Amino acid sequence: MDFSYFLRLLLDRKWIIIAVTVLAVGATFMIARQSAVNYKSRALLGTGITESKSPTASIDQPGAARPFEIDNQFSNLIEIINSKTVIGLLSKALIQHDLTNEKPFRNLEELKEKYSDDDLKRALALFDQKFGQGGSSLPKSDMLGKGDENALMERLGDGDTILLAEVIPELKEDKDVFSNSADDAFMKDVLRTMGYNYADLLGGLSIFRVRSTDYLKIEYVSDNPELSAFVVNTLAEEFIRYYSRVKSERSDASVEFFTRLAYEKKNELDQRNNELKLYKLDHQIVNIDDQSSARIGQIQTLELQREQENKRIPASQQALRAIDRQLSAAETDAASSAANSQRIQNIRDELTGLTNQAVTASAAGVDDSAIRQQIETKRRELNRVVEQIASEDGSLSTTTQSLLATRLNLEIELEVAKAGVYSIDRELGRLRSTVGGFVEEDANIQAYEREISLVQEEYLDYVNKLNMAKLMSLTTGNQLSLIERGEVPDSPEPSQTIFLSAFAGALVFAFSLIVIFALAYLDMTLKNPSRFQRMTDIPLIGYLNKLKYDNLDLQTFFNQKSHDPDLETFKQLLRKIRYQLEQNNAKRVLITSTKPQEGKSFLIISLAYSLSLNNKKVLIIDTNFKNNSLTEMLKQAGQENLLSNTKLIGDAQLGDEFNTTGIISRTTHSGIDIIGSKGGYNSPSEIFAGKNFDKLLDSLELTYDYIFMEGSAMNEFSDTQELVEYADHVIAVFSAENTLQDSDKQNVHFLHNLEEKFLGGVLNRVGIKDLQ
Repeated sequence: MDFSYFLRLLLDRKWIIIAVTVLAVGATFMIARQSAVNYKSRALLGTGITESKSPTASIDQPGAARPFEIDNQFSNLIEIINSKTVIGLLSKALIQHDLTNEKPFRNLEELKEKYSDDDLKRALALFDQKFGQGGSSLPKSDMLGKGDENALMERLGDGDTILLAEVIPELKEDKDVFSNSADDAFMKDVLRTMGYNYADLLGGLSIFRVRSTDYLKIEYVSDNPELSAFVVNTLAEEFIRYYSRVKSERSDASVEFFTRLAYEKKNELDQRNNELKLYKLDHQIVNIDDQSSARIGQIQTLELQREQENKRIPASQQALRAIDRQLSAAETDAASSAANSQRIQNIRDELTGLTNQAVTASAAGVDDSAIRQQIETKRRELNRVVEQIASEDGSLSTTTQSLLATRLNLEIELEVAKAGVYSIDRELGRLRSTVGGFVEEDANIQAYEREISLVQEEYLDYVNKLNMAKLMSLTTGNQLSLIERGEVPDSPEPSQTIFLSAFAGALVFAFSLIVIFALAYLDMTLKNPSRFQRMTDIPLIGYLNKLKYDNLDLQTFFNQKSHDPDLETFKQLLRKIRYQLEQNNAKRVLITSTKPQEGKSFLIISLAYSLSLNNKKVLIIDTNFKNNSLTEMLKQAGQENLLSNTKLIGDAQLGDEFNTTGIISRTTHSGIDIIGSKGGYNSPSEIFAGKNFDKLLDSLELTYDYIFMEGSAMNEFSDTQELVEYADHVIAVFSAENTLQDSDKQNVHFLHNLEEKFLGGVLNRVGIKDLQ
């Protein structure tokens, strides 16, 4: 929407906006002046939240609380003061004052009309029973309910260090202190009658933190200055007493809660340690790392020994083959017989046994030097036995005896080496299986130790929370204090009449602008030339302002200067349209519209008269057969007799073809003639059937400078489409007061398709201010 158009719209309606605004200011001023005078009293409450000695400070930063924690605690305190429980304590104090004091704050007449003196005494007893002293008789829940434990555990699970006593507002629901019993209903009605119920008291109450200080300010506004002071002081005292009691109970519950958790976690820690101890005993584990290292060292030692033994076997075998080649067959048999001697075999067995013992001792990490010494002794004994057997056999030569002794020693060395390798492999298998078992046992022990570590951390955390809870229990109730009592105000609060009146005026003024803007935004009419061209993309040959006259005397209108600016504007705008026609050399002009009642007939007559003033001869042909308004208008203009003696288009008596004889009527305006229309429901093509209408127009062009034809509304009839072929140019008339519908858009598209034949549009009935 054009901003300048909106400004013009506001200026056009300025008096309406001013009148509505002044009315709102006046009404608000009168109502505000009649309102009751109010008195405000203020009390200042110290909280101790921001003090460095606060035991609720963060463990990570002792003596300092995080800003969001401070804001949260102030919000919690404000919510508790506004709770139904604390306000209920105030209501009880107010009722007791008014029923027992000679100078009550409120008038008791209405209450005494409803209830007797005995009923009021019973009310005092019921209030005292319900609230007691400082709420001590209020219904108490368990010290620590299951929901409280779950809420606390969730916060502890997040690593929060806030104690249970600090989360009272989050764990305690603000439930109504009154039930549905008859006594409670009676007490609620007494409070409602006196105006001391929860909603009424809360309406005049304001509680807020004083900037970034440690103080809360309690304000109350009422029509009684003493009542205002009483409310703020009593509310502060009752809140301190109630909060201290409840926080003390919650602090004791915190100590009990954390003591139980620490005890349970300590038992769990002892149980885990005992399970680890039993596991080590069952698996004979002293130090699994040392034992595993020792086994690995033994395996490395045995692998070295096996490598040495494996090197001895091939050497002994090769030496045996060399000796066998040196011995003859007979000597070989003798050597074999000597080798198979029972004495030699016994020594071999003893050497094998000692070798196995040495391997076992070495694998076990035991000193095997004694066993090695025995093996050497047995070797020397074997040599002596071999030499003895060889010397006793006289058939063997000295060389053979020497070879035989060497051969026997090699055989024994080979057997001992093989036995050693076998024993070493067996011992290596046992040791390796033992080391594999250590891996599984080590994983199990680590799992036990991880569980113990986690339980120990939780235990220490609970012990820390327990110490904090004990510290809290020692300092509970010492933080809240009434720093400044509320005084009875000497003077009422400044009147807000001027401010409220100004606010109401500004609000109504803004609302008026919004309404006008909304109406302008929702206004989809063609309104002015710029909007018309933006919405239709049709070139304008001109536009006419709206006239407030039903019957316009054209002769007087054009020949005299009018004092009406609307008429003078219309005259100038019409002349511009006349100029456009003259510049385009339009002879036959079809004037049509998309909707009926757009002002086609009035434009044709006005335009024809304007052209006649330039000595132009104009013929008007009323081809709007569905609405022959041109013919009717000329009848009203004194042409009825003339037209009644003239044949009209549509008469059956016109014959087979048109001719100018008898169908043209002269009007009272010099230079303007008309061919009237009988009207009817036939279309132009049906009326012109069998007649040469185009030939008639050709003959008329010889006499007239301009021929104007009128077409029916395009949205309803097809007459315009049938008349287009007889016209040189087409002009479409649109009313600025109408909107552009879908059917209009289709016919606008048809007009665009006429291309050069379509001369343009005329926007009619434009508001004079929309032309600016």
